[in-house]
Amino acid sequence: MHLAIETVTDVGSYLIDGFILRDASSYEDIVEISGEAGAFPEAMQPLLIELVKLRKPLVQDYYSWPRAELHPLTREIPEQLRLFGRSVQQYLERELPGESDLRKD
Repeated sequence: MHLAIETVTDVGSYLIDGFILRDASSYEDIVEISGEAGAFPEAMQPLLIELVKLRKPLVQDYYSWPRAELHPLTREIPEQLRLFGRSVQQYLERELPGESDLRKD
């Protein structure tokens, strides 16, 4: 979960910095700004916001985090991260035409 959160916020921050988008004031704002720019499908935004909202409790309340069961997002995250990655790749290809060294996975 933690790595998924960091992936989404780090990628979003790089997009914001790289394309000189407005400054983000929170993790949720990072998702909103990169979503508004078209980096991923609009329908994905609520799930990503729900995910990044888990960062504070996961990091600050690590020892009291409920470990007896999987968080409901755990089952959705792998496929959503694959879609997020493909979407960001497509966004970069649209925004940076002619860049031949973009990594395609």
